Amino acid sequence: MNKRLFSHERLKHSQVTIAAFHFAVTALTLYAVSRPRINVFQAKRVPLLKILPLAISMICNVVLLNLSLAYSSIQFYQIVRVLVTPAVALMNYIIVRATIPVRAALTLIPVCVGVAVVSYFDTAAKSGATEKTTAPIGVVFAFAALFASAIYTVWIDKYHRVLACTSMQLLLNQAPVSVGVMIFVIPFSDDITVWAAIDSHTWMLVLLVRSLRSHV
Repeated sequence: MNKRLFSHERLKHSQVTIAAFHFAVTALTLYAVSRPRINVFQAKRVPLLKILPLAISMICNVVLLNLSLAYSSIQFYQIVRVLVTPAVALMNYIIVRATIPVRAALTLIPVCVGVAVVSYFDTAAKSGATEKTTAPIGVVFAFAALFASAIYTVWIDKYHRVLACTSMQLLLNQAPVSVGVMIFVIPFSDDITVWAAIDSHTWMLVLLVRSLRSHV
């Protein structure tokens, strides 16, 4: 459903708006379930300047992932996500000098080789092919999203420890800040006039994808 949504010629150029909608619904949902009557978790306030870098990182992560899906085949999008594990291991080593066992590192080699093979064949020109494959820009977005995901994963662990917050407490602080940042970005990045021409079927798809994400 995500692929169908992001393959829409109009919505393909409204990635930040879709992500802002995603975060707004997330923020409202988390706020509602943190209220005393429901009390799924206890809200914890984090200063804006402390959460801002993580919120921006989350924006880059989600928007780049959506752009990757818009310009890539589903199999390429999924297989590149496998590289998040070696990327996080590399980031942890670069940032905090954390290492993993040699045997664990060796198991990541065939993973990287496999992704390279899939990347080559999925982006190669195929004569007479009817299915959509990955465009070169899709590869750029995929690996940019991989880098953003690795940074975000490493930072999440750091923020958990430094701020002493649970995942839902962090996300409740991140999501509205991300929406605020994207409101300033949307006029420069998206064509907001396309939403007036979106048919009811596509609107239902947007709401369905959003509701499934909330459930997960």
